[in-house]
Parts: sequence; structure tokens; C-alpha cells
Amino acid sequence: MGPIKTTAGGAHMREWLTAREAGKRLGWSVKTIRRRCASGDIPHLRLGDGPIRIRRSWVEAQEQRAA
Repeated sequence: MGPIKTTAGGAHMREWLTAREAGKRLGWSVKTIRRRCASGDIPHLRLGDGPIRIRRSWVEAQEQRAA
């Protein structure tokens, strides 16, 4: 893993996961992640027309529920 990237506000970029990363951790398909983001089930950030980002803490909370 390369250097830690930060946003203008200084927040670490690794605080956010891609839909693929979140899906892999949760055992869900990327399609399911995207569908649940679109329906409002998953709080997320969309970078313009670009990729979806999901807060790492939300994914970790879902992992805890499943355990």
C-alpha cells in the first residue's frame, strides 16, 4: 500500500472504501452494494458522477452484526 492520501480537510482516504472493497468484506456483490446505496440502505458518498465511497466504520459495524 502506498502513502496515505488525505483530503483537503485532512481526513484519511482509507476511511472510505470502494463498492468493490465493501462488497468483498461483507460477502456481497458489487451490484448489491450499488443497489442498496441507490435505495438509501447504505449511507455513502458519490464523488460527482464517479465512484461510490462507503465509510469504513459502517462496513465494520455490518461485519460485527454478522458475527
